[in-house]
Amino acid sequence: MASEYGEPGNWKDIVQSRLHKLATRGEVALLLITKNPERSFDIVQKATEDGVPTQVHFTITGLGGTKYEPQIPSPQSATESALRWIQRGFIEPEAVTLRIDPIVPEFIHIQREVWPGLLDAFANTGVVDVRCSVVDYYPHVRERFRSLGMDVSVTFQTSRNTIVSCIDSLVHYSSQLRMKLHLCAEETPGLTRSGVDREGCASSISWTRLGVTDLKPLVRRQRPSCTCDLEKSDLLKGLRKGCPDGCVYCYWR
Repeated sequence: MASEYGEPGNWKDIVQSRLHKLATRGEVALLLITKNPERSFDIVQKATEDGVPTQVHFTITGLGGTKYEPQIPSPQSATESALRWIQRGFIEPEAVTLRIDPIVPEFIHIQREVWPGLLDAFANTGVVDVRCSVVDYYPHVRERFRSLGMDVSVTFQTSRNTIVSCIDSLVHYSSQLRMKLHLCAEETPGLTRSGVDREGCASSISWTRLGVTDLKPLVRRQRPSCTCDLEKSDLLKGLRKGCPDGCVYCYWR
């Protein structure tokens, strides 16, 4: 899997090399999570050449190009780049997930403006899988928000009703387009409605789609509510450089 340790396209030579080594050892599958489709294209192209089954999660929060995601493409640019993969037949719609991750209630006025056009664009190419989660306010994330001049004595007190409202908006948009919305690690009562379920990014369902069926039992979880099956190898594990993209909400310190 590439990667939960940063944007894989920033280290595509390392990712490609590690993936190739795994591919030569036997059966392997790739679940790529990227905010920058243009940078990550070569990774998936190499995986295809190596015969590696691949699924791609395109993460588009609506904040790209703002001070909250300063090195990430704008939503329009990221969407156009991602959809070119599908339109040119490079990847099938069934192998694509649109991620809106995280939802940041403090910035919801920006994100909500993007959602209708974003969902419509992906739906028009046949993508049906949508995933979302809400920001986790780690202590170092609070400090980053403070550096942007936000009053943390008020911020981070967002009510669960507001969060439910945000996700309900996504439920409304996606259901109209016959898309399937999944929640990632959200347990709040009232969220699992209208056919919405919880599915981790690296769940057993994901591995089944990739043809991987011989999973070992879970060893640990990232968070108590995480539904990922963690029998995976992160292609950037051990890389201590940190991600240079500067997303304000990132769980990387």
